[in-house]
Amino acid sequence: TPLFIVSPFIISYAIGITRYYYKKVEFICPNCQNQFRPSLNKVITAKHTMKTRRLECPNCHETNYCIETPAKTK
Repeated sequence: TPLFIVSPFIISYAIGITRYYYKKVEFICPNCQNQFRPSLNKVITAKHTMKTRRLECPNCHETNYCIETPAKTK
């Protein structure tokens, strides 16, 4: 029973951290230097290292390990 009590809190915490991360980062294409933010689903499912994610650039349409960078403030 303790697992059923704690699980909703853990899931909510994980969702919150994922959304926070997504809002704070953008990615730079190593091919054309375009800075972009892909969809949340693409960010979550992409292969990745500590500071890169394998994404398709919306500008040049190349798929590379794109560099994570802080999002531009608006």
